[in-house]
Amino acid sequence: DKVFVVGFSMGGLIAGYLATRYPIQKLVLLSAAAYYINPKQLVADIKIMLRDGLNKTLHKNELFLRYKKKIVDTPLSATIEFRKLVQRVRPELHHIKVP
Repeated sequence: DKVFVVGFSMGGLIAGYLATRYPIQKLVLLSAAAYYINPKQLVADIKIMLRDGLNKTLHKNELFLRYKKKIVDTPLSATIEFRKLVQRVRPELHHIKVP
């Protein structure tokens, strides 16, 4: 009788999309990925990685290792599809009226 939707990361984006299309009673979004890249955060991360690269400690930098893993482990086709999803759904999110 009642539908509650919960989504995390890309699932949060999909949950938000569902909330614009279907009658749900409650919506919970956890780190919804409404933006593919946060430019300010990326610049800050690159500064840190450059500093560690110059200090020859990049191999110990957790940010670098995380970015490297994402780049190596995520198929390009998945990245392209995710970007398409963000472009399609983000303009719809202001239509959400669900608590």
